[in-house]
Amino acid sequence: MKVMHIVIFFLLGLGLMFLSATAYIFFHIRPFQNGLETQGAVIGFVKRRVKHGKAYAPLVRFVARNGQEVTITGIINSEPPAYQIGQIVTVAYPLHQPEQARIKGKGKLFLCLPSVWQLFC
Repeated sequence: MKVMHIVIFFLLGLGLMFLSATAYIFFHIRPFQNGLETQGAVIGFVKRRVKHGKAYAPLVRFVARNGQEVTITGIINSEPPAYQIGQIVTVAYPLHQPEQARIKGKGKLFLCLPSVWQLFC
């Protein structure tokens, strides 16, 4: 009987991981599939408190296709900063939501594979 419970919990856990991965793809990656890319410049850093001290996330400014100037904060924190002020980076954003831009190649959850994942590689 105990073995049956272990198997059931294992299968439930597997199902939850599958649902989480599917939700991630749908809500975080899918909007970028038909998105745009442009170049932006690192203009500064946001200091963040992390578990063991402090880290820095890059502030990137770019001009979207519609002419709107947008500033985003990178989602990856590092100490020392992974970028230099003035460094040019590629950003990708959903067509009508440039404020949702991400620095291309950052924030990967999965391995870089052709098709869906190529945007983040």
